[in-house]
Amino acid sequence: MLLYSLCYPLMWLATLVQYNYYRVLVKLGRRPSLLLKVRIKPETHYIRLCRALRLADLWLLERCSLHLAARYLLHLFETTRYISYKQMDHEYLAGFRQETVCFQHQNVYVFRWVPPPADTPAKTVLLVHGWEGRGIMFRPLCEALKAQGYGVVMPDLLAHGLSEGKRVSNYELASLIIRLGQRYGPFCAVVGHSSGGLVCSLALAQGLAAERLVLLASPDNFGKMIDRFLAGASVSASLAAPMKAIYAQRFGFHPDQVGEALYRTLDCPALICHDWQDVRVRPEVADEIHQAFARSDVFYTRGLGHLGILRSPQVHQRILSFLSDAGAGTERQIPPLIQHSIMADGAEPSRYGPMSVASKRA
Repeated sequence: MLLYSLCYPLMWLATLVQYNYYRVLVKLGRRPSLLLKVRIKPETHYIRLCRALRLADLWLLERCSLHLAARYLLHLFETTRYISYKQMDHEYLAGFRQETVCFQHQNVYVFRWVPPPADTPAKTVLLVHGWEGRGIMFRPLCEALKAQGYGVVMPDLLAHGLSEGKRVSNYELASLIIRLGQRYGPFCAVVGHSSGGLVCSLALAQGLAAERLVLLASPDNFGKMIDRFLAGASVSASLAAPMKAIYAQRFGFHPDQVGEALYRTLDCPALICHDWQDVRVRPEVADEIHQAFARSDVFYTRGLGHLGILRSPQVHQRILSFLSDAGAGTERQIPPLIQHSIMADGAEPSRYGPMSVASKRA
């Protein structure tokens, strides 16, 4: 039993007392009633205390065993925060076919748009959000694709959005993407935002059937994501190696290899879009990814940031042009880099404008 687990019930009791105190203040007219709509949880109300307890747990585990400390960090690294949908989001998604896919005994929500009148469109695009994202984030791009007659598959990944689960690894998400490809593919393109781009690339290396790949503000390497996580948590970098070793043992593929070495094996044409003002993923990463691909275009914007790139009409137009570009080359089947196995289950636009920087075609 760790310190965080021991103290959590006490923190929960304290938040309950705090909420009832707010209720009294609202009834006395000293606080607005809107205050009661805020859900108080220990994770959000006592952020500093929770962080201090987790660091104390990590310090104790590190003194006992680096392996135990690494496993504890992986648990934190793979745990997602729940972000609720707004009413307007539900109203928009009501116009989609809403289906569930069972993956690792948990339900994954998938939103599909099939252009009339055909039930099976000739061209379908898979949209994959990033870590702690949701499918609804692709709404502007989805509208642009629908207007051009494309079918859309837009999942809430495992442990994200409406889907079940509280923790998941990027390796498991790649297996989920392959499962979606078996059910809804082949795809004319897969579009991945942020870490979703890495997940899509890993799935393609494992045999996902897709003709083109679009990376929006994607990081260049999974191993570096772990390094940045440790740096952001003020944790010793010495734990990076055992964390990565656990992943390599569990999935047979080292996190440091999910990057440039992986991109070099992908033969499909790729479009890499990045914004110069992205503070989450440094913009120079886009050119490094571009150099690794055999056939790729890199497309920079200004003033959009990490999330704003999803809403840019210029980016949408560049993606549509890329999807319809017959000169991108002829795709050929290549053997999967990684042999995978899936568990059997119970059945604001930029005022500066975009800048196309480089193109590399076979």
